[in-house]
Amino acid sequence: MFKNIDTDGSGTITVEEFRDGLARLGSKQTEAEIKQLMDAADVDKIGTIDYIEFRTNIEHQCRFEREDKIANACQVFNKDGSRFITRDELRQVMTKYGMGDEATIDEAMEGLDTDELIFFFKILITLLCLLLFILHMISLNGVG
Repeated sequence: MFKNIDTDGSGTITVEEFRDGLARLGSKQTEAEIKQLMDAADVDKIGTIDYIEFRTNIEHQCRFEREDKIANACQVFNKDGSRFITRDELRQVMTKYGMGDEATIDEAMEGLDTDELIFFFKILITLLCLLLFILHMISLNGVG
C-alpha cells in the first residue's frame, strides 16, 4: 500500500502523493485537512512520511479501533459469522456495490481457493485500516 502512494518510488510520501492517494481512495479532503493529516503522521517533521512512520501510524490505528470497527466492517462480507469469506458472500458484496457485471465477477472469482479468499480478506482489512487511520487522524485534528 505504501508503494502505491509513494508514486515516485523515493521511499517517502510527499503531501502531493498523500493527497493523490487519498483521492484514489475516494477522499474529498480540503488542502488544509490533508496538510493536518500529513503533519500528524510526519513524526520527524521533515515534510514527508517514510515507511516506518506510515506503518507505525497504520498499526497504531488498527490496534486503536480494530475490535469494534473491523468486526463491524467485516460483517459486510462475513454474513454467516464464520470468520471466512465464502464465494457466495464475496459475490453478494461485489454485486451489491457494483464491482462489475456477472461476467467480471465470475472472472475475478475463477480459480480462487480458500487460501486466496483469506488472503483477499487480509487485503481488505489492510485497506480498512488505512481508512480508519485517516478517519482517526481527522478526529484527532478536529478536521472535517
